[in-house]
Amino acid sequence: MLDFDTNALQLKFINSISPNVDFEGVLAFSVSDDGYTVSDGVTAVSLDAELENLLSAFIRVRSGNNQSGAQFFGRIGFATMSVDFTGTITDPGLGTISGSDSESDTDLAFGVGVAIGTSDSGTFTVEYSKLPDIDVDILGADIETSALSIGYMMSY
Repeated sequence: MLDFDTNALQLKFINSISPNVDFEGVLAFSVSDDGYTVSDGVTAVSLDAELENLLSAFIRVRSGNNQSGAQFFGRIGFATMSVDFTGTITDPGLGTISGSDSESDTDLAFGVGVAIGTSDSGTFTVEYSKLPDIDVDILGADIETSALSIGYMMSY
């Protein structure tokens, strides 16, 4: 089993639609990729993965006001994401063969988190999200995706 760990920059828009319910929109894109290389001493195979983009919309339900202390929240919505793959096979008899593919999927997404107010306009957040799985047809693989996010939100 391969485990790709890519880093992404995430931009969020949150708008309160009732006292404890928010609409949350998220746009994310990769700032780094991750890859693997396997070799038997003669033939080498490498595979790189990179998040192309993630776009999601959530309804977020939170516990009370976050002016001070911790506020817990859960969210559910839909996300669409695209992942780029690049592979290379190097073999003395075949030379170097390279290829790339992009796979995307849209599905249900959900998560939980905690927000800790640090000032009237600042909040430290930690959240875990389960995102859509990506079916990689060319590899016959299903990639499970999730995210652990740590951030600081400012409101104005």
